[in-house]
Amino acid sequence: MPFLKNLYILFTLLTLNISFAQSEIFKVELEEVFWPQSPGMHSFALGEWNGNWYIFGGRTNGLHGFLSPLAFPSDGRQEAVQVINPEKQQNFQLSLEGLDTLLFEALTSSNMPYYQNGKNLIVVGGYGWSSGANDFITFPTLSVIDLQCVAETDGSIASCIQYIEDERMAICGAHLQMIEDTFYLVFGHRFDGIYNRNAANNFFTQTYSNEIRSFQLNLDGAAPEIINYKAVHDSINFHRRDYNLVPQIFPDRTKGFTAFSGVFQYNSTIPYLNSVDIKSNIQTLNEEFNQHLSQYHSAVLPVYDSTNNEMINFFFGGMSQFYVDTLTNLMVEDTLVPFVNTVSKISRKADNSLEEVQLDFSMAELEGTNAEFIPLKGVKTRMQKIIDLNALSNRQQVGWIFGGIISPEINISQTDPSISYASNKLYKVFIDKTIENPQKVFDAVNHIKYVRLFPNPGDRDNRMLEFELLKDEQIQIILTDKYGRNVRKLYSGKLPAGKHNQLLNLENLKAGSYLLRLQAEKYRKVISFIII
Repeated sequence: MPFLKNLYILFTLLTLNISFAQSEIFKVELEEVFWPQSPGMHSFALGEWNGNWYIFGGRTNGLHGFLSPLAFPSDGRQEAVQVINPEKQQNFQLSLEGLDTLLFEALTSSNMPYYQNGKNLIVVGGYGWSSGANDFITFPTLSVIDLQCVAETDGSIASCIQYIEDERMAICGAHLQMIEDTFYLVFGHRFDGIYNRNAANNFFTQTYSNEIRSFQLNLDGAAPEIINYKAVHDSINFHRRDYNLVPQIFPDRTKGFTAFSGVFQYNSTIPYLNSVDIKSNIQTLNEEFNQHLSQYHSAVLPVYDSTNNEMINFFFGGMSQFYVDTLTNLMVEDTLVPFVNTVSKISRKADNSLEEVQLDFSMAELEGTNAEFIPLKGVKTRMQKIIDLNALSNRQQVGWIFGGIISPEINISQTDPSISYASNKLYKVFIDKTIENPQKVFDAVNHIKYVRLFPNPGDRDNRMLEFELLKDEQIQIILTDKYGRNVRKLYSGKLPAGKHNQLLNLENLKAGSYLLRLQAEKYRKVISFIII
């Protein structure tokens, strides 16, 4: 039996004349395709031509390691073009033989921003091994791949690819999108050197772009030419990477994108919660909205309801600082940003307000990180990947979800990243408009305003937990080891609303890594800390 999950959504719109209009009722279904021979991969660039997917780069192992030299092992690099026909469940490889060394290495790197414009797949940057530098680098390249040429050639595909070197294109963990004839290279970072969790070892340099870079391409010459280049810099709000950039139709009917969440905040390895709307030459920070349920790049399905002028975005799995326990309706916060199986939606109403809920629907495993949603060819879209809800009838397949990382445990970065692996799962994505009743959603209320542990790292003495309650709460403070096993209960009792400072009893504990869990009625926060 195929894996099948149902998602029921009911939307209500309050119009300006204070009357109510009911949005269409529909459900989303994921149906896993049984295809054991499907290749596993993630963090790739993908283009489609005549029913085939042409996949460049990416990784065939799981989550990268955190200690050199095994962070990005060479046997996880994808060194050929994977060609996949999802309808026929067929795949084969195309050789990259004949490419210049720099181009070969760039197109076999990972986390490359990419965008398909007609027959051309534009691929930028990417992180991987450079034989010329004898090190890992972010490649300063922009490639234009003629997919029609690739599909029709019988020999080397080298003649189908043009590229240039440009330091402005040295970026990874970003997204490349397009509005009219202008490309937008949004956020991301430049990472050069061997990845290592301990930055003090000086194995690498990392520079966030803090920019939205826009440009046009002239393809009339022997090589692509970047023209009309501009950059908007914001070191506070644009300091993000590995986020979701989702095409949007805004309430004024203009088209653009929203950058949802992203990592990491300054001086703290936690994600941003706010989002940034991007239109042509306009960027707006959504300061009144916080996204809690999906902070890392994952598969996203955007759907537009033109009747009610509502944009609905579905996020499938990935990694998240927060999730809602569907059994207890408890909001859980984990600052290690674990793998989750959450499915959530963010709706943008006609008044431009944003609403997020977790749905009573989850992925089969801890999966979805660095996966992709690919619209089904022939399904009507309003802009790029945005599914036109009003053009659908009954039950229709609207796309696919492919690839990503699967993890057997929620937090493996602190233990053994190698136990994760590249997903070879292929899901059909359906929208069914014949459903009558909405499904339950979870919207846990957080009554804790903030939590802070200081100093961290530090010794056993004078370690303080500071937090603020918005209402009277029954609180537990529990110390665990790095695997989540209970070590000591530090506090249990009811506290009034207001600010609190709790001195922690860490006597007789060995030096090392620990987790501190603050638990309230509908909230749980986990803080990692070190005793030195």
